[in-house]
Amino acid sequence: MKRLVLALAFVTLGFAATVGEYEDARQCGANNDDPELKIQFCSRAIDSGELSADELAIAYRDRGLAFWKKRQYGRVITEIDNLIRLRPDNASAYLFRGDAYYNTAQYDRAINDLDTVIRLDPDFAGALVNRGMVHQKQGRMKSALQDYRRAYGLGPRQTWMIKTLEKHGMLP
Repeated sequence: MKRLVLALAFVTLGFAATVGEYEDARQCGANNDDPELKIQFCSRAIDSGELSADELAIAYRDRGLAFWKKRQYGRVITEIDNLIRLRPDNASAYLFRGDAYYNTAQYDRAINDLDTVIRLDPDFAGALVNRGMVHQKQGRMKSALQDYRRAYGLGPRQTWMIKTLEKHGMLP
């Protein structure tokens, strides 16, 4: 009887840990306005060692988003580096990291990531607009205009940005 109770205790404890890990992963992915709490949930889920590669990639992305809300762009870059190691063909990850590089004035790195996004998805208008903004920040107006015009030609996927560019006389 004592062995049965011990066996049940171990099984129950194991199940509780699994439920807790599942809850951490669920809360990591939940729409949570508290970035500190999201970071805690994502960190526990990542550290559990129980996530599949896809789940781990999502957890890194979500933890990166929480650091973004805190404007901790260096931490964002680290999280997205981890995501890209798992999913090197994820265009959105390069876009996200490129934005973090932009926000830390690492413009050449931002351009490299945005070039990768455009290589992976040539019709990604947001990447073209962002790359145009980096070119513009660097004073490369000809390159900026080329990217803005190309994004404009892709249609309404970036309508708000295109209207802003037109308003400021950046497009014909």
